[in-house]
Amino acid sequence: MSWRTPTNDKALEYANRRVIFARDTAIEIPGLPSVRFLSKADGRRAVRDMMKDFASRDPQALTGYTDYASQGWGLADSAIRDLILEAIRGGQSLAPQLSAYSSLVAVAPPRRVSGPEKADHIFRDIAITMIVDEVAEVFGLKPTGRTGNRSASLVVAEALAHANIPMGYKQVEQIWTRIGKLLKPS
Repeated sequence: MSWRTPTNDKALEYANRRVIFARDTAIEIPGLPSVRFLSKADGRRAVRDMMKDFASRDPQALTGYTDYASQGWGLADSAIRDLILEAIRGGQSLAPQLSAYSSLVAVAPPRRVSGPEKADHIFRDIAITMIVDEVAEVFGLKPTGRTGNRSASLVVAEALAHANIPMGYKQVEQIWTRIGKLLKPS
């Protein structure tokens, strides 16, 4: 690529190391199973487990998640079904929300919403945002934009490709644009 310079090569080497770490290293999050941030399956499991935890402690959260589940949100459905099974296996009575949802799915399971769920990639997107930010800070690159054909998003997109995580520059830039502002508020 035309943006190759010794500094940019070092940025790519750095980004490669960070991407491999995020892909292969399970991070311990208190109260949840460990999560490899670039693993969709780990991310889904962690979000489902967080929903179960919130729903088991807060009746309003339980009501909200059963509502999401009845509207076809697969992760909410999975979390609520797990809570129902855990209560039954534990010999506990079902909370009214769980009882109502159990009756609903027994009659007619909710239609799944088609397409990817927003929660599918939340951990991936956080990891990518953090890596873009690190590359920008350490190597003096802008997070986005192709000024001089280089940006941290471009470097991270190439590092992701090297790690067999196909994601183009535009998608990395969109993730930064959506989440980076939370990391670096103006």
